[in-house]
Amino acid sequence: MARAWFPRAALAALLLTTAACADDEPLVAPAPTLEPFLRQTLTWESCENYPGGAGLSAESIECARVTVPLDYADPVGETARIAISRLRARGERVAAILTNPGGPGGPGLDMPRMLAKTPLAERFDVIGMDVRGLGASTPLVRCPSAEETRTEQLILGVGHTFGEVDQLEEEAEDYAVSCAAGSGRKLLSHVGTVDVARDLDVIRTVLGEQKLTYFGGSYGTRLGSTFAEMFPDRVRAMVLDGSHRSGGRHG
Repeated sequence: MARAWFPRAALAALLLTTAACADDEPLVAPAPTLEPFLRQTLTWESCENYPGGAGLSAESIECARVTVPLDYADPVGETARIAISRLRARGERVAAILTNPGGPGGPGLDMPRMLAKTPLAERFDVIGMDVRGLGASTPLVRCPSAEETRTEQLILGVGHTFGEVDQLEEEAEDYAVSCAAGSGRKLLSHVGTVDVARDLDVIRTVLGEQKLTYFGGSYGTRLGSTFAEMFPDRVRAMVLDGSHRSGGRHG
């Protein structure tokens, strides 16, 4: 049988062409990850310069800020800074417990002070937080104050008489538009429960906790249950004092 023959010049040309094609293939950049946020080091300091933090340092509570993505789908984009507070365990430490007072949107830096005299503070570092968009966290959601709203109602001669449903709906819409104008739509679209649950996971990691220990009051129940649904293998223990349903779409 005759042996197959292939000209050396043709073989060399084929190899060069293949290599050139391989070089021309676009390189796929690795997807951005949260690793830089998870590796950050916290700087604990006095709470006196944190909005809402007056008097906390006198009670041995310290504060810090954790940097997180504004939009978790775009980790290399804009960031937010979440203000947290810490009261170290008085006795033998078990873990850090993150807390949320509810609201939604209640400021939480003073939660360690509220829990300071409970048995919880004996064995746990109590962590408070101002969730994204409020308090000492930045950027801030900026809406008309209650005083500004009352003043506008007086000027326009409107009130909240029972049955004026159309008027109430219009006022609510105007208020939402004012919030969007003051805060920016991008920020408002990323201050929901799911975003805050993701912030909890970053804070947990930065604090060095393998799993989340959490206490949620009122609407904080929704936040805790949302975290548990998203990260079921990252929960150590939770105390949820409400009965908010967490199924369906989170906002």
